[in-house]
Amino acid sequence: MSLLRVLLWLVSSYVGTLGTHTEIKRVAEEKVTLPCHHQLGLPEKDTLDIEWLLTDNEGNQKVVITYSSRHVYSNLTEEQKGRVAFASNFLAGDASLQIEPLKPSDEGRYSCKVKNSGRYVWSHVVLKVLVRPSKPKCELEGELTEGSDVTLQCESASGTKPIVYYWQRLREKEGEDERLPPKSRIDYSNPGRVLLHNLTMSSSGLYQCTAGNEAGKESCVVRVTVR
Repeated sequence: MSLLRVLLWLVSSYVGTLGTHTEIKRVAEEKVTLPCHHQLGLPEKDTLDIEWLLTDNEGNQKVVITYSSRHVYSNLTEEQKGRVAFASNFLAGDASLQIEPLKPSDEGRYSCKVKNSGRYVWSHVVLKVLVRPSKPKCELEGELTEGSDVTLQCESASGTKPIVYYWQRLREKEGEDERLPPKSRIDYSNPGRVLLHNLTMSSSGLYQCTAGNEAGKESCVVRVTVR
């Protein structure tokens, strides 16, 4: 058999679909379903193979879940034990993967490969796991006396970047202003830091810092009492 005929035979014996490429963002601790659909389960269920692979952000690849020889193999690592499963009837065409609860380590590129009697279907999903900011810590630096300056500092130790910080004054009495005092100055090189310049008695109050990103927000408060 000539080389050309061999190549033509190989091509004719393979029927495949590259499938779809999808990107999904979800917040850690939530549930996610990664889509994978096929029409290869019937009528030959005995030869159906399904495999989900994860390539993490470091380029490492591992098997997440498989179906082969009429058996489902999950819980392949201790880390994913009890958290991964087929979301629906994979034999009928829905081989979507469900993960719950999500962890940051679940982030990466997922590939679903469905094979049956020489036919293939591939689906690819890029999963981004968003982590909400940890509860920030509010700190105060400086002397709380009239005419002096103090710095309010706020920072979240963890969370998906970028994290945006916003300072405001909390209204404790009717008529109080929620804006920062007129001579306040935000440190744009460190948005979690704000300078209260030339304190007066009216600068006293409760100040709140909110740290937020795509996943959510958390806040902390600090009281300023000018003497």
